[in-house]
Amino acid sequence: MIHIGVTRFLTDAWTAQQLREATAFGEGPKYLIRDNDSKFGPGFARIAKTSNIEILKTPYYAPRECYL
Repeated sequence: MIHIGVTRFLTDAWTAQQLREATAFGEGPKYLIRDNDSKFGPGFARIAKTSNIEILKTPYYAPRECYL
């Protein structure tokens, strides 16, 4: 299944709705990797939890570019 959602202003409510639509009929990924942006707030976490998706957060400032 391909799911596409577009907005200019990302919010917690918008990302939660996108996750809700992408995991219709109880089908979804087992894991979801995300960063620590505020657009992934409590609403998004609630939808992920009720969809049995384990959220894996990336470390702060990752990936950190290294210049030699």
